[in-house]
Order: sequence, then structure tokens, then C-alpha cells
Amino acid sequence: MGDKDLISVIIPAEIVNIEDWAYANCINLCDIWIPYGCRVSNKAFVGCSSISSVHIYRNTLKADVNSYPELLGLAVRIWGSDTDMLISHASDDDRFLEFFDGRLIKYLNESDDKGFKPFLAGGEEDYADEEDEYERYVNMTRRNKILLIYERLCVDVISPYDIDKNHAKPDEIRGDSRTTVNPDPVFLQYLQKYNPDISFRILTDSTDGAASYQKLYFDLGLDKDVDPEILLGM
Repeated sequence: MGDKDLISVIIPAEIVNIEDWAYANCINLCDIWIPYGCRVSNKAFVGCSSISSVHIYRNTLKADVNSYPELLGLAVRIWGSDTDMLISHASDDDRFLEFFDGRLIKYLNESDDKGFKPFLAGGEEDYADEEDEYERYVNMTRRNKILLIYERLCVDVISPYDIDKNHAKPDEIRGDSRTTVNPDPVFLQYLQKYNPDISFRILTDSTDGAASYQKLYFDLGLDKDVDPEILLGM
């Protein structure tokens, strides 16, 4: 717990349960490998703010069970209280995406300041600090919601293998794009609500998913609300 030198962890195959706080506050932990069937308590990875991927493996590290380790990693990072449910659904792609979509819609419908607890030290000077703290909290919540939407929509991509399998050319599927995006209306409404403010800023962050997010941004038509000069600088 709290090991700042831990970057990657491989849970041994014989482990069947990971208890609360086992890896809590390991702030540099990025990649996690969990054996298939292992139960993970909800607070096992609380405070692990750098998680990028969570792999479920069977027998060997080459036998990934889950198809969306990056989506699962982001979900575990943001929804630490649902880790048990996320992991238990992860080995079945359809079941996982169904649970994820339902959880995300619920999350989007929650107030962006839900859970905010101001730090009160006393004194009039604290009011200004509290306003800044509140704004940072709300902006971070909105950013997390938008990141989850983008990462989820990245799953809805037709690969070259799917194109060959369906005997269809890319331009027969969607113009000159290989991407098919059919977002839940709740997802799109949230992106539009905070576009071009937070939604657009995420695209310019130096994250691994930035290129994919940018493509989605144009495919969804969100760029129509942004100054063309700004878009040219992307």
C-alpha cells in the first residue's frame, strides 16, 4: 500500500482474492495483471491515479481474457468503488460493456459536484479557496466523465479485419472513414454540453488516446462549434 516505486504488478495465478487497500495510493502504478476468477475488493486500488490498463489473464500472460484493458483501467481509476463489479464482468466482453454503459449513464446523470466536501480551516480567507476548490472538483469530474465517454466510443471501431470479413470496402461503410460511432444519446448530449470547453481541451492533452479521441471528435461533428483557426492548430 502506498508504494510509489510500483509501476506494474502481476498478481500470481494462485491468488483468488485481493483485499481492500492492498494497492491503495500506489500513485505510479500503471499496468495491472489479474488472474481470471480472482475477486478484487472495491478499495484495492483506491488512489491509484496513474492506472492505464488492467489485464485479466488465464494461465499465461499471453492469454488475455478481456478485450478492453485500457477501458477497464480507466474505469478502475475513476470508479474505485465499483472495482469488484468491473473486474467480475471483464472476462465477458458483452457483459462488461453492458455493465459499463449502464454505470456510465448513471454517472453522467449524477450532479458534477456529487461527493464534494470542502476543507474548512476557519477564517474569511477560506471562502475564496473553497470556491476555487469547488471549481477544480467539478471540472475534474466533468473531465473524467468525458474521458470515459471518449474511451468507450473508441471501442466502436471497425478494424481492417472486420472490413475483410464483411467483404466491404471502408468507403462503403462510412464515407472515407473506418469508424462507426453510434453513441448513446446521453453520451453525445454530455459531450455537446461541455464542448468546446472541457471536451475540446482533452483533445490537446498529451495522452495516449489523444489521436483516437480527435478522430471521434470529428466523426461526431463536435468540431462545428470550434473556431476553425483553433482546429488548424491541433
